Amino acid sequence: MSERTGLAADGSVPRAAPGPGGGSVRQDLSGPLRGLIGGQCLGQAGDGLAQIAFAQFVLFDVGRGATPGRIALVLAVTLLPFSLLGPFAGVLLDRFDRRRTLVVVSVLRAVLVLAGAVIVAQRWTPAAYVATLLLLSSSRLVLTAKGAALPRTVPRERLVPANALSALAGSAAAFLGAVGGSQFVGWSAAAGFMAAGLLYLAAALVFAPLPYLGGRGGGGAENMTVRLHRVAVDLWDGVKVAGGSTAIRRPLLAVATHRLLLGAGFVLLVLVADSQYGLKASGYGIALAVTGVATFAASAAAPPLAARYGTRALLPAAFLPAAAAAYVGGLLPSLWVLVPCVGVAAFAFQVLKVCTDALLGGATPDAARGRVFAIYDMLYNISFVLAGLVMVPWWHSGHQRVLLWWVAAGFTAGWAVFGAVEQGWRPRERLAHRLTGGRRRRVKRPGRYRGRLGAFAVGMLPALAFPAPAWWWLAWFALVPLTLVVRAAPTRREGVVRAWWGLAGFEVATQYWLVPDIGPALALAALLLGVLWLPWGWAVHRLLAAPLTGRRTAVALVVVPSAWLCAEGVRSWQSLGGPWALLGATQWNQPQMLSTAALGGVWLTGFLVAAVNTALVVVLIQRRLRLRVAALITVGGCLAVGPIWSAVRPALPQTGSVPVAVVQPGVADPAAQQAFEVAATGGLAAQHPALVVWGESSLADNVNSGASSNAALAALARTVGGDLLVNGDAQAADGSGFYKQSLLIGPGGVLGTYDKIRLVPFGEYIPFRAALGWLTGVSKAAPTNVLRGERTVVMRAGPVGFGPLICYESTFPDMSRTEVAHGAQLLVYQTSTSTFQDSWAQPQHASLAAVRAVETGRPAVQVGLTGDSAVFDAHGRVLAWHGDGYRGAFVTQVPLVSGTTPYQRAGDWMLAVAFTVLAGAVTAAGVGRARP
Repeated sequence: MSERTGLAADGSVPRAAPGPGGGSVRQDLSGPLRGLIGGQCLGQAGDGLAQIAFAQFVLFDVGRGATPGRIALVLAVTLLPFSLLGPFAGVLLDRFDRRRTLVVVSVLRAVLVLAGAVIVAQRWTPAAYVATLLLLSSSRLVLTAKGAALPRTVPRERLVPANALSALAGSAAAFLGAVGGSQFVGWSAAAGFMAAGLLYLAAALVFAPLPYLGGRGGGGAENMTVRLHRVAVDLWDGVKVAGGSTAIRRPLLAVATHRLLLGAGFVLLVLVADSQYGLKASGYGIALAVTGVATFAASAAAPPLAARYGTRALLPAAFLPAAAAAYVGGLLPSLWVLVPCVGVAAFAFQVLKVCTDALLGGATPDAARGRVFAIYDMLYNISFVLAGLVMVPWWHSGHQRVLLWWVAAGFTAGWAVFGAVEQGWRPRERLAHRLTGGRRRRVKRPGRYRGRLGAFAVGMLPALAFPAPAWWWLAWFALVPLTLVVRAAPTRREGVVRAWWGLAGFEVATQYWLVPDIGPALALAALLLGVLWLPWGWAVHRLLAAPLTGRRTAVALVVVPSAWLCAEGVRSWQSLGGPWALLGATQWNQPQMLSTAALGGVWLTGFLVAAVNTALVVVLIQRRLRLRVAALITVGGCLAVGPIWSAVRPALPQTGSVPVAVVQPGVADPAAQQAFEVAATGGLAAQHPALVVWGESSLADNVNSGASSNAALAALARTVGGDLLVNGDAQAADGSGFYKQSLLIGPGGVLGTYDKIRLVPFGEYIPFRAALGWLTGVSKAAPTNVLRGERTVVMRAGPVGFGPLICYESTFPDMSRTEVAHGAQLLVYQTSTSTFQDSWAQPQHASLAAVRAVETGRPAVQVGLTGDSAVFDAHGRVLAWHGDGYRGAFVTQVPLVSGTTPYQRAGDWMLAVAFTVLAGAVTAAGVGRARP
């Protein structure tokens, strides 16, 4: 043993001594760990002060608020320099005494920060960047030295608690430094730098008495050329150590990936806070505070989690909670939701980091530990800076929802990849095996395709619950056959595949009317969309397959419906076709059952339908009477939610009524259609409608809101005594293309326009047209991309303000909610589905207006150029309905109401709950399977 340190001469750490008190935090802190963490805390408190002072100086003292570019600049200056020089610093940490490095660099930090205070006071901006760059780079050097030295202060089996304690104390100190500094840096950034200097000097005093902490100490009499050569060789050796061991490489990649995605969320929080909320505190300070609190909590939680589930199991598990948080943040992208969501992601990351610290400390030889930890620190910082740089071209105010969903997709992909690798997936080895002629042995399972084809067939059954059959009652048990087929699969993998086939059948049945347009491609689209229900298949087979215990039954009643809802939520993304054939929409013609949509949107209604199906499966397969009775109670409770809410909900105050006319010309050539619309509209004059609505593409010629051709429509409006809402293609002013445009024309001319925002994939635009443009030659895909509008509008026709939306947009709940939030008293949807004439597409589309009406508490009017047209009151009750065989015009007295529904106020909270439940279930299953 070394006389200086009590450690083995080779730098290894002895095992914890047995006996009372052995392996406790108190025993850990009785040695050099206490001084190491004490100096670290003082230094990180100074870092927090210096960072908040620098951010104040850059973003506000010499800038005009936060932008992606300024945030990326702050991150680059504070994190990037040492990231690039870190590997070389790691070599120095291995070649020089680490204790002496801690002392000398802490004194250097004090000098730099005092110089920075003078520079900032004089507002020398370039010099301030340089001083802060050097200051925070040296701070990262101290933390890297601390990380390399810590494994020499405690036994190997105490590395996780020691790293957690270090992270906990350091994050608390940095948080206190940032929060304390935020109280006065707005008054003087220089004062923050000076206070940080005092903390750095105190850190040097604490580090000074520490014993030897590793490093080879000194460089002899070698000349500079020899030293540089040795540094390069040592650096390359460190890279080989990190890259050559999966025990080191895998945690490093996990941290870099998670840190990149967390950084994107951090930047989005700063931008949303500063661009949309007039807060006294800066968004950067808020983001630092929330990540600091989360880091503190995670550092305390990591040791018990690692002890319970195993350190390696937590690597992939850290991704899924962050994915759910990012998705929820996209659903409800307000500051008050983004703050806890970023906190959850930061908590998950810190758990991952504490585990990675322990894994690297235990797997890396002491002689290379400084270099490996420097590479680790480089990846840690560069990933965060890269996140800020990525946001520069992508950020636009109002687009945070999509960006957060991309972040959620990244976290989900990280979980899938690292989880598969942890479970033994070796893609390179499998590819090499195939290339060398190896073949995977297939186990013959009789009835495999019989089960899959059966799943495909019974998966079509729920389609009958949608219009045109509209057997709404069937939805409450239509999923039972498919669920039974999935749970009966011999393996979990086969169960998941059966779910995939079953939902492919569902997609084919509900969208069969696409066959004339895309032909066999419908089968491919159905298979691709069916993939989204793989988690549902996993949940069904894991929780409902034998043996069915009471605990699994209870969990299944929540997780299985949540998994179904999550698939529908992802399926509802515009690029995947939008929210078509959602399970909750089957109740469109039952106002009492549909009333739950006023509470949680179509999502809550769909969850209740899926929950009843799950409970009925439990009744059929569960042998224990008590659990069967509980499942029947669940069925009754879910069925009763709608009628009970319908009976007890507060009434929406009626504010009057308005006559609305609908014109449906039927199938004809464009000129004949417009002639019929003009004639039918003129015949409505005696009924005095306040608003006359024509369908989508109702104008034979392109719209030109400034042309004299609108004079005839204005004259028609004078004849009727109301305003006309028409629709057509509007050429862009610069000639770059055309919009789908709604045009409100009154007796005096044009009153307002609305350009369609959400376009039909392949029908109105082709994603990645440069790569997929060839589809126009083999299908009816859009020959050119329609231009996209920028924002929704609320128009006014006489006494009523209404929100116009065009065709496909009626499927999206958030667009109708936005219209009502902006003051719309009536929702108006102009559609044209003549391409799918005489199919189920038209009644399915019209039925969605009832769902939107109940969700928002506003009446809705759906006008189809060739059918179906319908009018619903604010409770989803049918006021008028005319199918595709109707040709004419009609007027409906539409009652208007005020007030709002819970869903209108709270948004997609049910989806947030479902994703949280599913993420928790999958994470628990993953770490439970890997539990040591």
